[in-house]
Amino acid sequence: MIYIRNALFSTIAACFILSTNAASFDLVNNTENILPYSLEPRGDYGVSIRKCRGALIAPSWVLTAKHCIGNKKQNNIKKYGKVTFFKQGDNEKPQKIKYDSQAFFLHESKDIALIQLKSPVDLHSFEPALLLATPMLKKHGEFKMKQVVTPKIWHDIPVSAGRNENAYVDKKHRQGKGGSSGSPWIFESEQFGDIIFAVTHGSGRAPQTAYIKDWLNQTINSVDPDAKLHWVNFESIFPTEPSATSKLSVGYQPKLNLHADFVPLLEQLAIKSVNENKAKAYIKADHYLNQPEFFDTNSGVFLDAQSAGLYECRNDIKF
Repeated sequence: MIYIRNALFSTIAACFILSTNAASFDLVNNTENILPYSLEPRGDYGVSIRKCRGALIAPSWVLTAKHCIGNKKQNNIKKYGKVTFFKQGDNEKPQKIKYDSQAFFLHESKDIALIQLKSPVDLHSFEPALLLATPMLKKHGEFKMKQVVTPKIWHDIPVSAGRNENAYVDKKHRQGKGGSSGSPWIFESEQFGDIIFAVTHGSGRAPQTAYIKDWLNQTINSVDPDAKLHWVNFESIFPTEPSATSKLSVGYQPKLNLHADFVPLLEQLAIKSVNENKAKAYIKADHYLNQPEFFDTNSGVFLDAQSAGLYECRNDIKF
């Protein structure tokens, strides 16, 4: 049984490594297929704009709500164009760093605006966030998100899709009342890091970035051709459930051909140069094999479809 368990551990770890690396290919404008920013949960991309908030999405670009700009601020960029970042140091109180704005760009129909900074931020201090390329739909159900209302961050807020291409949060779960307009709604992903999927409008709703993807790309590229936005598909963050035929019932035993399974895996790992992902993959594999609700150590059998679905990354592993 120990031999089988070790084989299972290696297979699952390799599957995690391969799936992590393959998922990065969903990033748009990333020809090197390398994740551009940190994978750790964070909030350094959050900014304050007078009585509103926003988020850094490229070194010189901030995403916010259109009503935070308005005609008054748009006509007086010198006065209203101060963008404040919060750098967390050794002290509890973060350091405020201000950047001047160069231009405002307002979406025609959505409550979305872009702010172009006069100079790019220091990427050693502040990293942009990724953006969601395909929308969350009503059929997908409810998910947990975080809201970055700089310098505050709220976690585990239930969110779902609703009308008019918006994301919605029920009244009892809403956070950051006054001054939260323009703040980003974030999905945290172990594979990609923090991903902006919507921008706070108010009253628990936020327009989703996926529906304005073309406008964001075109607006930025028209004046800043070197700037790159990095996008991730919804399906890469929240894969669809395994089909009924792929679910593993109690009593089924994995049949592994160790030579056929592991030699190709090792070759692929070497080709893809994913050594940096090994530590996280081994942690995940250990988690699945040491949780009694996932894996029965006595029989060597997976007990739920989620665990069984890990094997789908290798078509030649049979049950």
